[in-house]
Amino acid sequence: MLYPFSTEEAQVIRAFDTGGRAVLVLELKQALPDVYQPDMKRAICGAIDKLAGMTDEEFDALGLE
Repeated sequence: MLYPFSTEEAQVIRAFDTGGRAVLVLELKQALPDVYQPDMKRAICGAIDKLAGMTDEEFDALGLE
């Protein structure tokens, strides 16, 4: 699998707990209402969409830990 995230999405992901895909998606969703910058909001939404479309095995293979 190719690395599916943009640079901005990857930076957002690294700023949060990457111990598991489900936890990461939850934390990103919880942070979203407090984000007011359009670019950051777009990066978070993009990351959530891509994370939701992959399996835990695919997420683990990314080696984000």
